[in-house]
Amino acid sequence: MKNTLKIPVVLFAMHCLDGSAFAQTLAAPVNLRVVTSGTFPDTSNTGVPVGVSLASSGSLTTSADGQVIDAVDINGTVTISHNNVTVKRSRVRAAAYQIVKVNQGKTGTVFADCEIDGVSGGPEISGSLSMSRCNVHHISGIVPGSNGVYQDNWIHNIQGGLGAHTECFRIQGGQTDNRIVHNTLDMTSSTGGTAVVFINAYWGNIANNIFHRNKMIGGSAVGYSVYSTSNQPSACSGTSSCVTTGTQFTDNLMSKGAYGYVYPSRFPVEHDNQGI
Repeated sequence: MKNTLKIPVVLFAMHCLDGSAFAQTLAAPVNLRVVTSGTFPDTSNTGVPVGVSLASSGSLTTSADGQVIDAVDINGTVTISHNNVTVKRSRVRAAAYQIVKVNQGKTGTVFADCEIDGVSGGPEISGSLSMSRCNVHHISGIVPGSNGVYQDNWIHNIQGGLGAHTECFRIQGGQTDNRIVHNTLDMTSSTGGTAVVFINAYWGNIANNIFHRNKMIGGSAVGYSVYSTSNQPSACSGTSSCVTTGTQFTDNLMSKGAYGYVYPSRFPVEHDNQGI
């Protein structure tokens, strides 16, 4: 039996930063509506709070379940090897491949009120974690695990080497039940990239990831705001099928990339432009 790849075609409706409303179908379940009020994360409300004194450190690897890392200036990487670790009011600076890595099977990691600076080296943040009120920049992207909550973060200046995937969020298989809520995802000062959010069921099934009330800014250096597709079935890494289900985009504000808002765009249903 041939491998099959199943991605449902659904309605994608959104209100755009240029004041227009737009709807189309694409290969992922989505529904976008206008954000009616509130401010979005930026330099004034993310990162290490003013007045916090930081102790210097090199790269850190956790030493115990429940460990709390507070008020540390980490010149290096952070590796999470334990459960229920909290990193708060701290700065992480490194150009390594993975600036933050949560090892497989570890849960309960939280980053809060931190700055994560990839120093233009384009490192990744990877693994299952939650993040709030963080200023994240000069990385190549966040590669989440599962069951994470990313809320009130400012993610910007995404960087990467020649040919690298560079997106604010990169979801390529195995990720389930993440909530990405009320973040600023800004690619306008990035070195290039496929999309603000890249979804591709390459390594396995993707399910129930929710993007809600985010400000998603593409810009001329990025192809699209949302890229949601998959490779041919033969690229599904040995699984019988690669399926994306339950992905939702709700109440987001979006500006388009160089080629448009969404890829693929082969299922247009209507273009209803109106002021908001």
